[in-house]
Amino acid sequence: MKYLRITDQAFHDDIQGRQGIYFLHSLDEYGKPKPTQRLLGTDEEGILYIGTTKGRTLSERLADFRKTVLKKSESHIAGRKYKQIPILMKNYPDSSLAFSFIECEDPPARESDAIREYINRFGEKPPLNSM
Repeated sequence: MKYLRITDQAFHDDIQGRQGIYFLHSLDEYGKPKPTQRLLGTDEEGILYIGTTKGRTLSERLADFRKTVLKKSESHIAGRKYKQIPILMKNYPDSSLAFSFIECEDPPARESDAIREYINRFGEKPPLNSM
């Protein structure tokens, strides 16, 4: 799986004009997903959030998240939640955050499916989807 780090200045060059769903991960120092303990097991993919483009492009939505986390913007709800919890920022520093994505025709429906699949596997939503 390809990961786009939010600290990479050109992180959205590969996704211009695309629509779909995206996953926020935390990566370790080797670029591998950092496992995240969940209610019913360990999420080996380290998924912190599942989002959708909702009529926008992946590059626009990911840029919103990036600006919210790295600057003083408030345009992305998961970015706002991330910044409100100091222990979350300590354990998952912005330098570890990265996106993966899936292109699809109906992003809102696919996002709902992905969140439902996550709940069925771990007994709860990803951390930043559930706050």
